[in-house]
Amino acid sequence: MSPYGALEWHNLAVPALAIAFFVRDDQAIRRRRSGPRGSGKPARRAAIIIRSARAADAPFLPEVERSAGEAFRAIDDLSWIADAPDLSVERYAALIAGGAAWVATDEAGDIAGFLCGELFGDALHIWEMSVRRDSQRAGLGRRLLATATSWAAATRLPAVTLTTFREVAWNEPFYRRAGFRTLPDHELTQRLAETLRAEVANGLPGERRCAMRLDLPAHAVSVEPRHDLSPDEIDAIEDHLYRHNSGATGLDDAQGLDFVMRDQAGQMIAAAAGYSWARTAELKQMWVAEAHRGRGHARALLTAFIDEARRRGVRRIWVQSHDFQAPAMYEKVGFERMAEFLGWPDGHSNVILCKTLSDTAGQPA
Repeated sequence: MSPYGALEWHNLAVPALAIAFFVRDDQAIRRRRSGPRGSGKPARRAAIIIRSARAADAPFLPEVERSAGEAFRAIDDLSWIADAPDLSVERYAALIAGGAAWVATDEAGDIAGFLCGELFGDALHIWEMSVRRDSQRAGLGRRLLATATSWAAATRLPAVTLTTFREVAWNEPFYRRAGFRTLPDHELTQRLAETLRAEVANGLPGERRCAMRLDLPAHAVSVEPRHDLSPDEIDAIEDHLYRHNSGATGLDDAQGLDFVMRDQAGQMIAAAAGYSWARTAELKQMWVAEAHRGRGHARALLTAFIDEARRRGVRRIWVQSHDFQAPAMYEKVGFERMAEFLGWPDGHSNVILCKTLSDTAGQPA
């Protein structure tokens, strides 16, 4: 299954080659990871990716929780916890919908750990954090916790709270090292006191349970250097931006607009990648393998891109092209220079071009 969901493929006949394009069936605009335009520099993928949880993740979380719970078998009086019921898929789905849940995925895309919380007026409360047994002792729990606490600080919450087991190495002592403090009874809020009572009613030993709190600095914001964001992390950022943009405009019709060209062996030798949204399209990348340049492949891809944009009712197509790339090619098919930025990159310029499309009657689409 493609990561973009169902794909609808179309083929255009070209001597000894094939051009194909696919239309994504989701609504997210994805940034293409090719570095500065045309550089072809690949992104370095991190072994573990932490991202916001999605509704589709919910069915997989109980299994991770169950795997993490196996660690309790080493504690005689708590070994039964390993066989205790997990949170339900429905409960996890509700927490994910609340927007305070994160998952850590491995290189295969499988969920290695997660943290699910709930936003209350006075705090982010962590209901469950679990790391798959084969991924433990690698700092993943610390990363998940740091992600949640940083989010809470950026959301300007005063605190993060949780309940956990006393004197279990990966419970109370772990959170203490992260800055949490165990709350005495007289500091318990009504919410935390009720949570502890509910746990006892559900069979947990009250003498082994405690509530903890991490006080966050007022309006705390941290800046972390990350110069190797993964494709999935970039996707998550783009998704947030798109939700804002579509909400602000009331327009939610984004689709990828991408074409590839392959040789007889099936190897990709050229591609055009972009998107359409709100009757506008942007061609973000145009690439032709060096050995195949000068044969009209870029022009063929551009023509296909324009035709598909017109079919979708796009009014304008935008593209950027450095002066050492192909602004003249775009101008030959009706693109107009709208702006030129000198010194981008140093010693060159970046040209912004736009093509206004017309309908069959010759009027702007």
